[in-house]
Amino acid sequence: MKRKFSVIQINGLTGLLLIVFIICCVVAGFILFPSWCCMRAWNFIASYINMPIMQLYHGAMLWAIICLMFFALHKHTNFIRFGSAMPINDEEVKNVLKSIHEDTDNIKINKEN
Repeated sequence: MKRKFSVIQINGLTGLLLIVFIICCVVAGFILFPSWCCMRAWNFIASYINMPIMQLYHGAMLWAIICLMFFALHKHTNFIRFGSAMPINDEEVKNVLKSIHEDTDNIKINKEN
């Protein structure tokens, strides 16, 4: 099994500007926009209940609190999972290791020829 890895090459000022642009987009998408939404929701509710209004940095703190609460409450559950859902038994592991050894032996034979 051959894995193809791609290499990201940053060339000159254009590449650096592209990296800065990507970082700014990530910050805007994952921090600023949700913070703005939290601020607007709080201020909308505050207009009916006679509470103080928020600024954007207050919204960022509220968003951080929401994220930390979500993380703390879902600490024992894996909401991001990699791999298969079915556990692998010992026989399957032995078969995989056997096939790997056979492949490496075939590669060694091919290199010698």
